[in-house]
Amino acid sequence: MRLRTLLAFLALFFSPQLPAQTRASEIETERDRKSAQLTPESPTRSESLFGRLFQREKVDRMLGRVEGMRLAFGGGFTGSGFGLGADYELYNRARTMSFYGGVRGSIRKYYRFDAGLRFPYLLGGRGFASLDLQRIYAPRVEYYGPGNDSREENRTSYLLERNSIGGSLGVRLSRRLSIGLEGGGLGVNIGRGQNPDFPSIEQRFLPAVTPAVNEQPHHVLGGGFLHWDTRRNPGAPRTGQSFRAQYMQYHDVKLSRYSFRQFELDLQQYIPLFNERRVIALRGYGMLADPDHGNQIPFFLQPTFGGPRFGRGFHRFRYYDQNMLALTAEYRWEVASGLDMALFWDGGRVFHLAKDITLKNLQHSAGIGFRAHTREQMLVRIDAGFSREGVQVWLRFDNVF
Repeated sequence: MRLRTLLAFLALFFSPQLPAQTRASEIETERDRKSAQLTPESPTRSESLFGRLFQREKVDRMLGRVEGMRLAFGGGFTGSGFGLGADYELYNRARTMSFYGGVRGSIRKYYRFDAGLRFPYLLGGRGFASLDLQRIYAPRVEYYGPGNDSREENRTSYLLERNSIGGSLGVRLSRRLSIGLEGGGLGVNIGRGQNPDFPSIEQRFLPAVTPAVNEQPHHVLGGGFLHWDTRRNPGAPRTGQSFRAQYMQYHDVKLSRYSFRQFELDLQQYIPLFNERRVIALRGYGMLADPDHGNQIPFFLQPTFGGPRFGRGFHRFRYYDQNMLALTAEYRWEVASGLDMALFWDGGRVFHLAKDITLKNLQHSAGIGFRAHTREQMLVRIDAGFSREGVQVWLRFDNVF
């Protein structure tokens, strides 16, 4: 009896704990069941479309993400109109050297030929070098006259034939900082413009106003550069900054009348918002030049404001002069995987003397853009810019900056 009583007492003492243990087991079981039923977040229809498109091997080849022969979009020169061509790239087995070549043509009879060698990993990966050859034939390049107050009704055109050879040799001092030397040769021929809607350049502008409009100088050039870059995925950056400075000396070896020095500065800043789904992109760009004593700077080597890079609300090559300052601000947001929209503002001006640099009297334009891209590179962009001279729409297969 005592044993039976003791067992009954123990059963009565421990019985309140049994429902709690059972409830905990039920909760754990239910949690395991729900976890097993969880599925990844399904992409939207547009996200699935972009994902399938950008992963296709043929499209990768067309857009230059694999070596070999590939299709090239664009005429290779601003104002060429829609163009197509083919590029070829081949690496050695160790991928320490590559050869590239390409040819492009457009509906406006522009042509471009490129070839070269690249050595991206010299000196155990610390150094890099390149050799580039290029020929451009552009029969309808616009010219409105010199200065920030040139008039739209003075529009002319000229034929530009440009042959160049260039090389660079650099060293990566750190993961972010690189420096190097550049040099080469440049031969330019200026001819009668072939745009039937506007007069040719020599019919409206004299050499006193437009240096080298009737002469063909040949240049040997050399200089150096410094580049600080913290951007992630420079082909389609969403965070980081880039600072690039370049100095070049142009020596006229043919006529000895068109030698000059040129300094270029390019500052970029990308500010990510909301897990990089939105980005504020800022750019400041300047090109300053100083001719040798008694020399001039050929008009076709002067910086320009207006076109798909600077001043998107103005005609291409709208403003020419010896010096140029440009500012850009963009607000970009992701509307689907691989597709962004952007609101932008461009401001800038050209001026004759470097000492006259100022933020006054800027030419302004603003607009909206659409960009298709992967994580590594820009694929295509459409920008519509608005200015006091009207609306310009640009279709490009390159990055904004």
